[in-house]
Amino acid sequence: MSFSEILQFLHPSTPNHILSTALQLLLELEENYFKNLSNNEIYLFFQKITQFFSSSPTISSSNLILLLSILINLTAIQTSQFSPLLINSKQIILKLTKFLEEEKEGEYSTLTAQLFVNISRQFPQQFVDKLNCYDDGFGSKLIGFLVVNLSTVKSFAVLIATNKLDSFSSLLSFGETSLVKSSALQVIYNLSLQDESHALMLSKDLQANKLLVALLSPLVDREDKLSEEEIENLPVDLQYWEKKRNWDLKLWELTLCTFCATRLGRSFFRNANIYPLLREMDNARILKQGEDNLKNGIILEENGKNLDILRALISILIRREDEMGIEEVEDKLESIRELGI
Repeated sequence: MSFSEILQFLHPSTPNHILSTALQLLLELEENYFKNLSNNEIYLFFQKITQFFSSSPTISSSNLILLLSILINLTAIQTSQFSPLLINSKQIILKLTKFLEEEKEGEYSTLTAQLFVNISRQFPQQFVDKLNCYDDGFGSKLIGFLVVNLSTVKSFAVLIATNKLDSFSSLLSFGETSLVKSSALQVIYNLSLQDESHALMLSKDLQANKLLVALLSPLVDREDKLSEEEIENLPVDLQYWEKKRNWDLKLWELTLCTFCATRLGRSFFRNANIYPLLREMDNARILKQGEDNLKNGIILEENGKNLDILRALISILIRREDEMGIEEVEDKLESIRELGI
């Protein structure tokens, strides 16, 4: 089947199984084949694939992955005219950037990152100029994605925990957009997974208190029924709270829980008297969802299914350290899952 014949099937109305076959054929073409395509053929192909990057594309996930893989192959060819066409397509570039924002750990974002690497290697200035033209905040978004990834590296995590923690706590509390707050939270979560970072993050009172307030603020609600004594024992910034609770809290809860992997983290949260806030949040969820829809306080079942993180956290903080089932000679646990809760 010739290249022009394959292109006839590249249309959103083509049945998925036929489109998949056409894309697979294109993916299997060797580099030399693409190098020999005329500019007219490249442009025709570009027009065809643009249809799949509309605001509401009708393309299956598997076919989109095939399409992105083809684009990676094309943009890897130094002499190809395809990269300039992509750079100048606001429709396609903005759709690709959404994959980075919304699918941070998905295959779309991985393939998009590879695609952007290919384009920026050949046309760095044009690529940056167009990105800033299409989305004046995308430069900062790219930096955010980069910092999130780098925070999984121990040496970089130590650098943040030692010198930049206050900045990330501020972004967590006062970030201008949900994306900024989300990136800051992901960085803090990555740091919390590294036990060695806990002492760096929690040993300085002012720094640790600022981080604590930033992590707890979304969990608190003005309707929480706290006693005067419980209120007085909270960090000052959380007393007499006037805002409503945010219910999109899974990663916030998980971050608090991973800090409890170390004795230092558990002691810090107990001494901060945050249990009443967690209790009120759990009570509010019961009213919102019903007790039958909530799980027991454990992290994993035998089949690895995620259960209730908040109740796992509560079950840790209501215990004394000598009730944790940890030998006195141990200073820390490598993972919260070893607690056997």
